[in-house]
Amino acid sequence: MNSLLSISQVAALLGIRKHRIEYALSEHLIPEPKLRFLNKRAFDPSEVCIVASHFGKTHVQAER
Repeated sequence: MNSLLSISQVAALLGIRKHRIEYALSEHLIPEPKLRFLNKRAFDPSEVCIVASHFGKTHVQAER
């Protein structure tokens, strides 16, 4: 896994739709990622684990 992932990459990795993560972020169900790159959210591996846990994912799909 790369060090930082975009929200689209996280969604693909977890096998969920991007808008579900965006909704969870907007409703403060999961914390905003600490970093931004070019004004876009950048998720580190620990933050990906938080997102995965929120959506009940115990394993992640391999990126295509």
